Amino acid sequence: AGTDMAGTDMAGTETLPMGQLGVDEEGVVACGNTSCDLSANSCCVGFFGVNCEPGVNSCILSVLQTCDGPEECNGQSCCVTAGLPANYECNNNCSGAVICHEDSDCDGGEVCSLCTYPYGPVAVCHLPGELALGSFSCE
Repeated sequence: AGTDMAGTDMAGTETLPMGQLGVDEEGVVACGNTSCDLSANSCCVGFFGVNCEPGVNSCILSVLQTCDGPEECNGQSCCVTAGLPANYECNNNCSGAVICHEDSDCDGGEVCSLCTYPYGPVAVCHLPGELALGSFSCE
């Protein structure tokens, strides 16, 4: 189990390896540099970063991240809309970038890579050699 910023033990969390492209398990999302089990916790995206907080729907002054790939979205895409804070949601018509785990999660010749946003790294689909919408850089 991981710990929150105050050092509190967090059931259902673990530190992710550097560069891991999300958590390919339904109901568990990559939340900053940890996994976050949404059955007992909330992944909160705010102005000062991304944190897995204890309790369901417990985000205060931040946005709840409900997905980190297609496995949470029942046939829709997991979308991130750039902004402060970012908005993560399941949608058929993404106005931002599609969150992914691997290239097969992407359409139209796009690749899945870890891209840097103001609130942290997110694995998203983008065309090779181009930046993903709203990102600063992509690996």
